[in-house]
Amino acid sequence: CPVTGPSMSVPTLPAGRTLTFTITVPVAAGARGAVSSTVAVTAPGDPVAGNNEQTTTTLAVDGRNGSYRAFGADGSTADLLLDFDAATYVMGSGGTQTFTSGGGNEFVLGTATRFRIAPDLVIGSHDFGNGLVPYVAGRSFGTTVTEVQGGYNLATREVPSGGSTTSTRPGSAAVDAGGTLFVCQTPGGLPRPPSNCAGGLTSYTLAVDGSGLYTATPLSGVSTTSYSFYLLRSGSSKLLVSAGPTVNGTGAAVQRFRVGLQDPPAIAGGQLAGGSTAGEWVDVVLSSGSYSVTGTTNTGVITANLAPVTGSGATSLLLGTRTDGASIYVMQAGPVAVVYGTLTGTANGLMQILAP
Repeated sequence: CPVTGPSMSVPTLPAGRTLTFTITVPVAAGARGAVSSTVAVTAPGDPVAGNNEQTTTTLAVDGRNGSYRAFGADGSTADLLLDFDAATYVMGSGGTQTFTSGGGNEFVLGTATRFRIAPDLVIGSHDFGNGLVPYVAGRSFGTTVTEVQGGYNLATREVPSGGSTTSTRPGSAAVDAGGTLFVCQTPGGLPRPPSNCAGGLTSYTLAVDGSGLYTATPLSGVSTTSYSFYLLRSGSSKLLVSAGPTVNGTGAAVQRFRVGLQDPPAIAGGQLAGGSTAGEWVDVVLSSGSYSVTGTTNTGVITANLAPVTGSGATSLLLGTRTDGASIYVMQAGPVAVVYGTLTGTANGLMQILAP
């Protein structure tokens, strides 16, 4: 701090009047706990010297601390409380766990129980009661219909009641300037944009409450069930995320997880990591033409060549067949990528949620 601060001349200051100075004090990035700043003021002729000094104290904490809302790939939801200063993690009603740094923005609670941080977003793996599954959690939510406008690729995972086969399928969504939501999810699991949807289009009116919960009420189309979701924000990126019980296209009760990523001109690729419904943490190298994955329980590398989905109209959704014969879809936007199995392939039900 400077020995002497700013000075100014005031010809007169009438009784009862004040001058207010706002002083910005930089705090080191690693500073934690109570940070105190003291300001002293002197003026010629001041008859009372005992009231010339003032100290204020604030608490410096890691900016990533706080409460997030988590959405699991098994349809679960929970509040996630993270404290990076204390290195503690609390998911829902579970107890407090401690984590360690895994390097960079990755943090480790167990071999496959980990998470990664992006702005206002957490990508991780957690056991919500039925084994480890990936999740996405956010703390910055959209609150207007205007914010959700645009086009999205959708990945949907449904877990039927009674433990029958879990399914994953592609879809797409678009919200127009009038606030109408269009969702395309074809019966055969073929990816199509809403503008070219073959037999699976539903239009909805949208409303949003103060908590950021969007409710979509069917206007026309194949679905008669209302659809609710949140808009998670991470920097300039937007994700549509929902999880919970619903009824699928055949009328069966399911736990559904759905994530929508904005549809960019092309994926960015890169080195990513995240949770998998196979119960492992995976490291992935991704490009517009290739995918390779290594998991905590997989000693080898599984690869796939990727290409745009022919005739889908979705510019950034990719399709490939892995070296183990499993067919997968890949989508990416902003800090998140999602890999999931095709509805009719051997990887049906598989989902990986990834971040750099």
